[in-house]
Amino acid sequence: MRLNKFLADQGLCSRRQADIKISQGLVSVNTIAVSLGYCLESGDTITYEGREYIYNPQDSQRLIYLALNKPVGVECTCNKEIAGNLIHFLEKKPEFQELNKLLINNQNGMKESRPQLRLYPIGRLDKNSRGLLILTNDGDITHKLSHPKFEHEKEYLVTVDKPITKKFLKDLSAGVEIIIKKNGIKARTLPCLVNQESETSFKIILKQGYKRQIRQSCKVLGYKVVDLLRFRIAKLNLYELSLDEGEFKLVDNLYY
Repeated sequence: MRLNKFLADQGLCSRRQADIKISQGLVSVNTIAVSLGYCLESGDTITYEGREYIYNPQDSQRLIYLALNKPVGVECTCNKEIAGNLIHFLEKKPEFQELNKLLINNQNGMKESRPQLRLYPIGRLDKNSRGLLILTNDGDITHKLSHPKFEHEKEYLVTVDKPITKKFLKDLSAGVEIIIKKNGIKARTLPCLVNQESETSFKIILKQGYKRQIRQSCKVLGYKVVDLLRFRIAKLNLYELSLDEGEFKLVDNLYY
């Protein structure tokens, strides 16, 4: 097995991220930094971010897909140093603690027991937004559902601060120039499908995911988002999952 696939299968990062780490000399096998394309042999010890993993072709890690109905106020990050992060939010839930214990017992390939499942969110959902969020340890699926080249749809219900006009819907669907980098670099969003739902709300389907794309686009067009709910990622639909706000459940696959 290639080293980048092993790291992705462990849920540590995507294959692309693994390649970057390997090329920077940040991943070692049997204490030696290796090059891109390295293939593991049975018994190899892989060191990644200070932790050691043993490669055993007979072992297989269970891939986890967790669908969460994220409430407003939770930061979409697993960095425990950031207040209100996803992991602290989930760890407070008894049902997640039980799930964590159950699944950890099935994890293989480590020199030491894993104190916490390594689950990472697919894509962004900012602190003030709510709705469907997928967390997984499957690096390949994370890449496929996150990268715009695969064109997987994400659908949102958005409420703004004043009545919607036909011009607003036309301009939003045609694409809007927004800031995509901290240094002020701009880009035009791709054309998208927008349908009005009420006087002040609309549904929008995106195949890309610039940071705060919907909020920025609305602001450029003279509107302020007062509520943003993501209810669909690819074919996984929050309404079909019947998840109350703050609840989560395991899903068998992502129907992508």
